[in-house]
Formats: sequence, C-alpha cells, structure tokens
Amino acid sequence: RVEYKNDLGPRATAVTAASPMVVETEDGTVRIPSGTLAGTLKTSGATMLNFTVKGGTLTVYLGGKLVGEFGAADAKQGVELWPEEGNNTFRLAFTPNDKDGYAEIDRLTKGASGIIIMVR
Repeated sequence: RVEYKNDLGPRATAVTAASPMVVETEDGTVRIPSGTLAGTLKTSGATMLNFTVKGGTLTVYLGGKLVGEFGAADAKQGVELWPEEGNNTFRLAFTPNDKDGYAEIDRLTKGASGIIIMVR
C-alpha cells in the first residue's frame, strides 16, 4: 500500500489497489480468490513474478499491455516483467472457474532489492 512506501524504503514496490478478497497468507504469499491486485514496479531491471494458479485464470498486465494469461497447473508458474519509465504499472487479475479457485503470488525477489507485497 502507498502508506507503507516510506517504511519499506526506496526500492519497494507500491501496491496501489487490491480487491477486497485479496489477502496475505501466513507464509507471506498473496492470495487472490477473485478480483485484481495493481501497483507500480521500480524500473531497475527485470522482476520475476512466481505464482500458483488453481481453478481459474490469472491474467498479467504491465503498463496496460497483456504479458500473459495463465491457467491452472500442478507446478508453480512464472513470468518476467521488464518495467520501463512510464510503463511500470502492473495489474494481476484472477477469474475463478470453480468455487475453490485462487491465484497465489509468491514474494517478488530481485536480489538485494527484494520486493514484498503487503496487503492490509
């Protein structure tokens, strides 16, 4: 959340919007049972987004452009995001196709400039 940005430091990613269903799990992942999570990435290189999709479809956008659409899989999946100045907003949208579907986003890491998504 934008309110946490000063506490997290200059390399942090700001999450600017999340659907009410989005929650942070005990192990620090972010679970999206339906809806969206949006924010801004720092433009200091690629960020690897790793996630698990169960019972639905996760759509990933960067700067308004579709980066990938991912269906349910047994193994973790991932996509590399290359933010650029003026093109660094991201949006993750999950659409469930069964009542227990979800997308679970791992903590994002970039070496020393790790990114933690915090949801309140």
